[in-house]
Amino acid sequence: MKQALLFFLVVLCNSSFCQDLRTDSVRQGTIRLKSGKTINGDVEYNIYTNALMIRESVNKRKTFSVWDVDSFEFYDTNTGSVRTFVSLYFELPDTGEKEPQFFEILKGYDDFTVALRTYPVKIERKTHLSGWAGYARENGAASASPIDKLVTEQVEVLCFITGDNTIRPFVEYKTKQKDQLTGGGLDLGSDRLKTRVINKRLPKELLGDEFQAAADFANTKKLSWSKRDELISILDSVSKR
Repeated sequence: MKQALLFFLVVLCNSSFCQDLRTDSVRQGTIRLKSGKTINGDVEYNIYTNALMIRESVNKRKTFSVWDVDSFEFYDTNTGSVRTFVSLYFELPDTGEKEPQFFEILKGYDDFTVALRTYPVKIERKTHLSGWAGYARENGAASASPIDKLVTEQVEVLCFITGDNTIRPFVEYKTKQKDQLTGGGLDLGSDRLKTRVINKRLPKELLGDEFQAAADFANTKKLSWSKRDELISILDSVSKR
């Protein structure tokens, strides 16, 4: 049942890549619960708590954990596409226990699906003065006000999910995201801290006889297997053959 659901959801989403998810990002979408119930409304995904809130009407809101949800999707105005997430059991590296986690479906192929798991590892709130605010504070001006920033270090794990829902981690990215909490809630951008290839032999194992053609395409186009968008281009080159 889960296998059928996973590959059905792949059809619903395109290959939009993961954008940083905000706690205050509310988008029109759908939540499908493990009980079989489907709820439509404004979806808010809190990546920090791994929880979902859906507003069906002005006075009707519900909150669900990853344990309650089978899948959810929403329309992302930033990318102009539908983004789809599924709940799958995954062995946590720090405890060794299997617990449900949300994975974003990036692209589906005949024998596997490319997905992304994102989770925060460090969240820090910083307050600082800059520009006129710093000058005003130093000179005793009453108009000085601090600027609050939320700095999040997060890990993104790019995975291959095979037909039996086995999750095969491929690449790990560590990034730092900065959000301004005051003055309009501005996105201050993100920095890539580190990229680590977990299993470099995985594409060859999964592509089989098609791997050499994919490798030749990557070399000709100077594409990297470890970059999300370039990996999708490499896989697309043999899936369309």
